[in-house]
Amino acid sequence: MSNHNIIAAAKHPRDATDIVIYESTWTNHALLHEELKDCGFNEDCLNEVVETLSNPDIIREGRKPEIEELFIRYTTQLELGKYKGFSVSTRTTDNTTYMTTAYHDIVKSSKGKVIWKKGDSDV
Repeated sequence: MSNHNIIAAAKHPRDATDIVIYESTWTNHALLHEELKDCGFNEDCLNEVVETLSNPDIIREGRKPEIEELFIRYTTQLELGKYKGFSVSTRTTDNTTYMTTAYHDIVKSSKGKVIWKKGDSDV
């Protein structure tokens, strides 16, 4: 994926490594989720996605735990134990970690176990 334009980057809260967002992934995956097209002031939600990667409430294992993670940042408590928030999935290949998709919706339980939560040995 090295030939893709990087439009944003974040530091992983666990080890301060870079997580990149490629223009093609943002346009062809994340922006397919209508709720990411306008986060106010007619701006897309790229800054919110970067904030979620840099400052998540929890990180869960992805479908392929050895290379995928799901970053979750809660934005609104809907009712006891139910939240709306940003979820951003990442994959690591060839020593590069990059966003694969993102969405802003009700945060659903994931099968992946929580591998990091805010307050755990932050960098």
